[in-house]
Amino acid sequence: MNAVKSNQRIKWIDIAKGIGIILVVLGHSPRDEMRVSFLSIEYMYQIIYTFHMGLFFFISGYIYYNNKNKKNNELIKAIKTLLVPWIAYTLIIYLLFYSASLIPYFKNVLGNQRVPFYYYLFQSFSGNNPYSFHLWFIYVLFFINVIIYFYNRIIKKESFKKYYILIVISFTLYIIFKKIFLISFIFRFLIFFNLGILFKKNEKFTKKNNGVYILLGSILLSIFFIFLEKSISNNTLIYSIINNFRIYIISYILILSIINISYTLNSNKMLEYLGKNSYNIYLLHQPFCCGFVGILLLKFLSLNFMNSIIIMIICFLISFTLPLLFMYIVSKCKLSNLMNKIFNLKYFSYNK
Repeated sequence: MNAVKSNQRIKWIDIAKGIGIILVVLGHSPRDEMRVSFLSIEYMYQIIYTFHMGLFFFISGYIYYNNKNKKNNELIKAIKTLLVPWIAYTLIIYLLFYSASLIPYFKNVLGNQRVPFYYYLFQSFSGNNPYSFHLWFIYVLFFINVIIYFYNRIIKKESFKKYYILIVISFTLYIIFKKIFLISFIFRFLIFFNLGILFKKNEKFTKKNNGVYILLGSILLSIFFIFLEKSISNNTLIYSIINNFRIYIISYILILSIINISYTLNSNKMLEYLGKNSYNIYLLHQPFCCGFVGILLLKFLSLNFMNSIIIMIICFLISFTLPLLFMYIVSKCKLSNLMNKIFNLKYFSYNK
């Protein structure tokens, strides 16, 4: 997840990832009970979930194309940096939950959620980890890298049309397999990955115009599809296609907005720091911080709006503090290389 250009990090990407990881943690902070009870929390959740993961796949596509000409095996790299960490973390999470279930207090807090290992593995390989659902991002990104690798091996000539065709194919397969979680997520986010590639290929134009033309065009197109959607019966395939297409356009508008904000800020040390550590925070903040802490606090505090806000703030702050503290301790214990090899976790000092 680290963007490198001539040994220097690309600042706007780190800023965009910093904003992105804030949105991720904010989206994970409320418990389901809070969303059901309070519309304002549900609206916040729905807005964030419209585009926040699409932003990371978009950035991943940008970084992929930025590093495309480097002499390394992209498939081997994807296995080392995505699949191996996913497998290692998946197994450790089960071991921790199994151990916690043997302790009466934690068993009571977790609601006796222990599942058989074979079922856990099946769900995890289906992209639906029962203890750490957020791991789907790493798993799906791995499959996207595999698809892009073989797609580029089959169609070697570089062109805009090549990636536009893959977007159309991905959208079609997403509609077809929408009810199959893993497959639908792969093709859903492969679209954003390809949009990131196209953004990189057309970066000079985008920077020159600050994305204004693309942004305005997307807004107008979105408005058009909103009106078109209202004129079609909602039980038809055409309605489903138009509705999904409209959602993609709105997501793309919001992603471009974050990118433009990142360009404009140019430099923000705190956001850059969070962006550099976004993978570490993403991997480690669940299920320990937002998940376990949220469940624990909700057992002691009654469910009302003010308490919900307090719980969300605590979960939000802990979700940044503990992963960063953990990585700091790891670095001091000289375990950084081991953590990098197993989990792809890296420690970044504030001034790096």
